[in-house]
Amino acid sequence: MTLFVSFFSSMNILTSLPLVLIDYRTSNLEMGLAATVMKFWQKRKSKLVHDYSLVGYILSPNPTIMAHAIDNKTLEHNAAAERLITKLLLDPAWVGNERTIQRARLIDTFMEEYGDFTNRRSVFGRDNIWIMAADDHCKAYRWHYKYSYQQTKVLGKLACLVLSKILGIGTAERNWKQVKAVKSGQHVNTTIDKTRKQVLVYGQYQQIRAQARASKLSSAGKLWDDDDFHTMKMDAYCKEIKNSLEEVENEQPVRILRLWVEQWEQKKVGPQGNQILEARLTKKYQGLKFCDIDSNNTVMTVFKMVFVKQHGKNAYHVFATMPGFNLNFHMNTEQRILTSSHGKSMRIYLIVCGYITSRRGKGIMSSYVNKVGNVGAMTSSL
Repeated sequence: MTLFVSFFSSMNILTSLPLVLIDYRTSNLEMGLAATVMKFWQKRKSKLVHDYSLVGYILSPNPTIMAHAIDNKTLEHNAAAERLITKLLLDPAWVGNERTIQRARLIDTFMEEYGDFTNRRSVFGRDNIWIMAADDHCKAYRWHYKYSYQQTKVLGKLACLVLSKILGIGTAERNWKQVKAVKSGQHVNTTIDKTRKQVLVYGQYQQIRAQARASKLSSAGKLWDDDDFHTMKMDAYCKEIKNSLEEVENEQPVRILRLWVEQWEQKKVGPQGNQILEARLTKKYQGLKFCDIDSNNTVMTVFKMVFVKQHGKNAYHVFATMPGFNLNFHMNTEQRILTSSHGKSMRIYLIVCGYITSRRGKGIMSSYVNKVGNVGAMTSSL
């Protein structure tokens, strides 16, 4: 194993040293430059040598790195590859012995494909892909996505997942640079009033800029362009608006039925009635259909709630009508035949529930049934 160490001009004693190659296996590690480098390395080894870095090292298509990996590959690299295959590629739905078998097959396939990769045979036997791999600007995960992701079963997917990870500290260093800019002087003295003024000035500038752009376009007879559609995530031909209107037209209204006596319905009613309670009951029951077993299973529709005043038993009743009932006529004998009044009891819930069940699939759809007491709670479209 070798270490490549680059020293920068900030280290006064090594300003003239170029890139240094040290073999710590043969060097004296007790003193000198090698001891200093190894001290730094041992301190950071646990955070730099992990499964992703080990597997990324052996799967790099760069010819220099490949040659170095072939000579220095150990069982630790194989173990890291097996752990990542188990973590990233093994289907979590497999359990027990089947999981063990599938894991073994994936690892075996990876070993075969890795042999083809290092020996440049089979799907990796084309010269053009290795010419591109030797390019210094070639990104390893992009190379694998082009030349091994579709051609292999395991190696390509694993390489794309591993090599696309950020393994270096460049991103962290750039982020820390921004943090230091805020914490150490450039913006640390920005007060609330100063920040408010900056925000107002920037907002005013953007507004003036947008007005100038709109005025320029309107003078040319162009009120909008393709960027406006792209900004609002719209198709150039307003396809989203058309589809949304079609969905609204085809959408079937849904009404939630709670077929049980709710707590607010149990409120006592005075001799003068309760208009708020009547409005809530009307909203719940109006429009419901049921088959009246007392009238040869005639389909009736709840029209309104009727207040029935009785001593100690003031209550609202369900007023239902049959097809043919005309609201413009007075309640003559024929009209009375077409109406019916039911007390708001368990019976009304049962007959509404039975009607919905019998009409399922004929314009009334029951989505789910939850037991609440003795009555089912149905979500239905009426």
